[in-house]
Amino acid sequence: MDEVLNLTVAVPTYNMEKYLRRNLESIVAANCNGIEVLILDNSSTDDSGHIADLYAQKYPHIFTVIHKENRGYGSSINLAIEKAKGRYLRIVDADDWIEPEALSELVSQLKNQTADLLLMPYRTVNEKTGEEMIRLSAPAEWKSGDIHRAFCEETCPVPQLHGTVFRVDFLRKMGIKLLENVYYVDEQLMVWTYLRADSVCKLEFDVYRYSIGRETQSISYQSMGLHWHDREQVIRSCLEYQHELNKNMTLRRHCTQQLAKNIGNHFTTLYIYVEPKGVGRKGAKKWRRFIIENAPDLWRQVEKKAWLLSILSSIHITPMWYRKIKEILF
Repeated sequence: MDEVLNLTVAVPTYNMEKYLRRNLESIVAANCNGIEVLILDNSSTDDSGHIADLYAQKYPHIFTVIHKENRGYGSSINLAIEKAKGRYLRIVDADDWIEPEALSELVSQLKNQTADLLLMPYRTVNEKTGEEMIRLSAPAEWKSGDIHRAFCEETCPVPQLHGTVFRVDFLRKMGIKLLENVYYVDEQLMVWTYLRADSVCKLEFDVYRYSIGRETQSISYQSMGLHWHDREQVIRSCLEYQHELNKNMTLRRHCTQQLAKNIGNHFTTLYIYVEPKGVGRKGAKKWRRFIIENAPDLWRQVEKKAWLLSILSSIHITPMWYRKIKEILF
């Protein structure tokens, strides 16, 4: 019978040879028991798969490599949920890393945890400047310990993957299956799980180091403009899931906030980031009709932003100038 561990760390990777060693070394440095690491290599064409194999050979008690067909980030998370031996799952992207001592503390605390979701602060690290910034996943005034349904309150921040640890049995009971061959499915994972969770626990210390500042990342405006169809597909899936659950939206205000934010951000992508501009404006008109028909309450929250973005698009505002003025407008 397989040993039940406290934590499974899933490391999806595709062509991340420049960053993967930093990620895996940070886990080795934690030097803790009760953990497994699944490195999910999506048919990398660089040296990522070889690097993963070397670590699995050197530390077989920690690392397991799964070389798989490249069906995108969602397929890696789906497989990690299926294969995990840990009670909890933490996803660490290959270009990010963890703080070793904090990871050891997390694994220790998981022994006594039963909550569906664990909320933790995390840090963004700018690759260009080295600047670090702490990000909270739960309001500072919340007390530590099991908060149960407190995350339904309006004060809860919108869900963030980098600040969440998932109970594996909860994910399996949900039967969650993320979209495959699609970007931005982390949004799908967060909205779905936060809509369904019955308990949450806040932990005060941060483990995750989230690398930002590179143009090749999926969160860059260049990538968002290129993959706008994927973002739209993910948001539609979240709206459909919410409707299927027949939940009162006020019960999960933070999920409502997240969906409204995602819908508004997609208008930004269509009006500002998609090239050529005519394609983006045409997509924005269709997106507007879809939201008005299928999520009128959410449309009222983003209507002003969509109108302002259409004006900016008509005067051919560039992404660079948009980033300078968006804090004033939105």
